[in-house]
Amino acid sequence: MTGYLTTLRDRMADHLGTRGDLGGVSVVTRKRGDIEAQIEEAISKLGAFIFVPTPLPVETNPNVPDLWWNRIEITILVGQSPTLSALDLDACLLAERVILHLKAWRPLDLPGCDLIYPAQRCIEEYIDPKVPGLDLYQVNLLTKGGIVAMNPSPQTP
Repeated sequence: MTGYLTTLRDRMADHLGTRGDLGGVSVVTRKRGDIEAQIEEAISKLGAFIFVPTPLPVETNPNVPDLWWNRIEITILVGQSPTLSALDLDACLLAERVILHLKAWRPLDLPGCDLIYPAQRCIEEYIDPKVPGLDLYQVNLLTKGGIVAMNPSPQTP
């Protein structure tokens, strides 16, 4: 059994993994094992990767007995090695397509996750001095609406 946030992460990764216009780029998550090894393997295959970490709640509602999130922040990292890439797509275009595929998409089996939409700064260039030579872009998305993540345990009289 997994939590709401990890389930949302896995559904997004599965959804992105089936999109043909992403050029077959590997979608990396913690569920699939060691992140660094997955990224290295993805770069060795096509020269690019999409990393979907676990989303984070940024706004809660303390006035209800459930664990209730008003908003969840989703940050996805898209990376490409321009020298190794076998794609006709650059990292920025991959980031734009990630937004296109997740914008207004919702996993049907997650109640309350009504809408995913781009944040105000939906694409940002990301610079990691530990990984020179990679073009990196951060995709920022949010959920809209209240999400009941966990009901309280039943009260005994």
